[in-house]
Amino acid sequence: MAETYQLHVITVPGISPARDANVALLESAGACVHAQSEPPSGTGLMRNWLTVLDCAIGTTVPWTVILQDDAELLPGWQRHLPRALAWSPRKLLALTYFGGYGKTVAEAGYAYGVGRHLVWGTAHATRTELLPALRTFADHCLTLMPDYPHDDNILALFGQRDGTALCARAIFGHMPGPSLVGHGAVSAKTTHRYPALTITGKGPPWSTPGWLPIQTTLSPPVTRLLIDRLGTTVR
Repeated sequence: MAETYQLHVITVPGISPARDANVALLESAGACVHAQSEPPSGTGLMRNWLTVLDCAIGTTVPWTVILQDDAELLPGWQRHLPRALAWSPRKLLALTYFGGYGKTVAEAGYAYGVGRHLVWGTAHATRTELLPALRTFADHCLTLMPDYPHDDNILALFGQRDGTALCARAIFGHMPGPSLVGHGAVSAKTTHRYPALTITGKGPPWSTPGWLPIQTTLSPPVTRLLIDRLGTTVR
């Protein structure tokens, strides 16, 4: 069977032994590792994310999967991932999320939610055919705001025209520990920075017809400023 995706992992080596071990597992599973040699600055891991796009553009696999080094590898992820990608209702798919979004979707009887901003940087997938246009859009955003830090929000803004989707059962969790880019720490699986439902729990099969609409907002003030500068291109 032909490969349907290529894994890429963004990492800052030496910051956390647990993250380094996680990256080693992903590399053994065939991931392309993109290492930033120094701790992230105020611009987060933007440089690394752009390197992933440049690496993946022109490849022939249908999907490009990007993980941060704190994406928790859940039992069965390699079995669920190709199935979730095969049935995805959108070309941008969140493979994890924070809070209860996915649980709400599953309780409504669906395997996917759809909306305009359903992207979390920890783990997401993009149809490879979209990457050249995404790279151009990212360059435009960074021309308007060179120090803008949130690569996942750039992806969400890019996906507004055709929409984004999330997996009701997160395929990856979020490892405990402090954030490298200033977000709140993940201290337990009950916090708002961990998915309420994952592939370790029960939920509708990936092939279940339909999806649940979800409303979200891009709330960081810096993102609102970027949206204002982009103007009608994202409205």
